[in-house]
Formats: sequence, structure tokens, C-alpha cells
Amino acid sequence: MRSLIRGSLLIVLIGLGGSLVLSSPMAVQSRPQATHSLYADALENGWTDYGSWDVTANYGNAAPVHGGTASISLRFDAAWAGLYLHANAVSTSGYDVLRFWIHGGSTGNQELRVVANGDGDNAAAVTAAANTWTQIDLPLNTLGSPTTLSDLYWQDTTGGAQPIFYLDDIQLVGSGVPPTALPPGVGPALSVDAQADHHPISPYIYGMNFADEDLAAELNLPVRRWGGNSTSRYNWQLNVHNTGFDWYYENIPDDNAGPLPGGSSTNQFVDQDRRTGTETILTMPLIGWTPKRRLESHPYDCGFKVSKYGTQVP
Repeated sequence: MRSLIRGSLLIVLIGLGGSLVLSSPMAVQSRPQATHSLYADALENGWTDYGSWDVTANYGNAAPVHGGTASISLRFDAAWAGLYLHANAVSTSGYDVLRFWIHGGSTGNQELRVVANGDGDNAAAVTAAANTWTQIDLPLNTLGSPTTLSDLYWQDTTGGAQPIFYLDDIQLVGSGVPPTALPPGVGPALSVDAQADHHPISPYIYGMNFADEDLAAELNLPVRRWGGNSTSRYNWQLNVHNTGFDWYYENIPDDNAGPLPGGSSTNQFVDQDRRTGTETILTMPLIGWTPKRRLESHPYDCGFKVSKYGTQVP
């Protein structure tokens, strides 16, 4: 297995802008949701700490809190530490999202994964932001689509201790309930001045990701985006992307349209946009690393930080 090397990428980056003026007041709506609370000021509905490991936890932390009077404060004291919550099998019928709020404390950047019912193959990665509460919505189908839920854990993925952070308002949510209008007089008072700040809407807000050529020509597409996880680790000179955590960190070659680097996927992308009169946005890989060689078939190289994940296995 080989680590990634530093690389460069030709970038065409277009900033998007524009604003929209409403021409008339709009009805305020809410979306009622079925919920099952795991934690709100305290563990609820039979959920308990079921043997969290290498964690200093306080389920009655007074500040910061997202809602109510308490949150869970957590400090991962060792590598692969985990907060482990358990309940008797809770049916997920009517629920499709695990929702919680996370606060990274003054430090932030805590990296962890969320696992349901011990299904580590369907874990969800989460990073905490410093000095703010962030709402995390994890669709249950990304956690293995459990029909019942009995075990949840939030686990370190850095391989080391992590500073204090906070969780609050953990719940299962059913997001498929249709919206209903609020009764008259309920909700915020809104007013719109339809005569204020008139200006054209930028055409560059109307775009698509990876639209094929026939569709782009049919729509007279203003802008098309080359983006997504793998484009953050793309080497345009070799025409190879790295799959990252999604698929074993493999360095996967793209199909060439001709000799490299001119026949790379990015050049093909821009050439199509020129033919259809479409502007181009290309993602810039700012992480500083790209695949260092191209193999045409398996076994591919696996590129990762040796300092974080260790050296190759013989």
C-alpha cells in the first residue's frame, strides 16, 4: 500500500452569486414529525449507558446546552474510545432519521463515527465544529437500515484521545410527515417589500452536477459542476482519483480520451462544456495529496496517511 503524494490540479473556478426578491407574502408552514427521544436533559425511554469505554461522560452537563437545561459532555481519553447507549429493541417503523446536535467545545474538529446495532460496515462519519451547535441528521438507511434499534455508539476515529465535546437532543425522527399550515397568528410575523433591491438573478445559480451532453444542450445549461468526494483527491496528470474512506482508499483510474494529461476526465469535462456553451466549475483538491501512480487493473494502490493509519501490511 502506498501513501498519497502532493499534487496539483488545473482549476476553473467560478463564484456564484445572486439573490431573489419575493413578489408576495408566503404562508408559513411547519413540518410535524414523529419522534422518539433518546436524550433530552437526561437519557429517556429506556436508553442507558451500556458500558461506554475510555470516555469521561457527564449526562447532566449544564453548559453549553442546545435545548433544555442539560447536555452530555464527552471526552475521549484513549484511542477508539466510544459512548455506548442501549435500549430494548426500539422499532424504527415511522422513523427514518437519527438526529442529534453536536458541539465541539473551544477546540472542535473531533472526528468520530456513529454505529447502529454494531454494524460497523455502515458507520457514519461526523466532525464537530468549535464553539457552535451543529444539527446532524443521519438517514437510517446509511446506518444499515435497522428495523429495530437497540445499540448506538459514537466512537473515536483518530486513533488518539480527543478533547471535550457535547451531544444534545438525540432522537429518532420520522421526516416523511407532510407539511401543514400553521393556524392564523401562529409563527413569526413576516413582511416582504417586493419593490426593494431589484436586480437580475445570476444565471450561474442554475446548474447541474455531471449532466450529460445531450441534456446540457437541450437545457442550454448555464453551468456544470465537477464535484464530490473523489474529486477532492483527483490527479489530473494521471487521471486517477482516490476513493477515500468510502471504498478502501483505492486509487482508481478514469477512462482516458487520449494521451495524458490532455485526455484526462477534467479535460473531457471542459471540452463538453465548450461544445454546449456551458460554464465550468471544477473542485479544487485542497487537502494537498493526490494518487502518485496509475494502475490499469486490480489490485490498485491504496493511498492514505501513513502517520494516521500505519504502514503497509506485507
